[in-house]
Amino acid sequence: MVKFKTIGVAVVASLAVFGGTQSASAADWLTAKAPTYKSGKVTAKATMLGPQPAGTKLCVSLLVAHPYYPDIEVANKCTTTQAGSVSVTVKVGTCGKYSSYASVKRAGAGTSVRKSNPAIYCK
Repeated sequence: MVKFKTIGVAVVASLAVFGGTQSASAADWLTAKAPTYKSGKVTAKATMLGPQPAGTKLCVSLLVAHPYYPDIEVANKCTTTQAGSVSVTVKVGTCGKYSSYASVKRAGAGTSVRKSNPAIYCK
């Protein structure tokens, strides 16, 4: 069973700080790939180019749209790295409009975020 967690407040706060789904500084080195579907599972992937400062934390969340509430996080995964990718996969039970949400926390440089275009998948 998948636990759902509302992250709308975090997404809205991030968007308010950065003025959109990406910060200007993250435009070239941080990407959130549109989720992919295979064999009843949806995968979200985030990629960070580097090298970034030591201790940089790269996270990806798989979000599903909700008609009345902010996006709901169905899975997430983080890793500490200077460059690379992180992905998370979850089994889907019904149709959904999915997005990937990438965030990077760099020491002394704040947080950068990206959100992918949505993709609709049905089991």
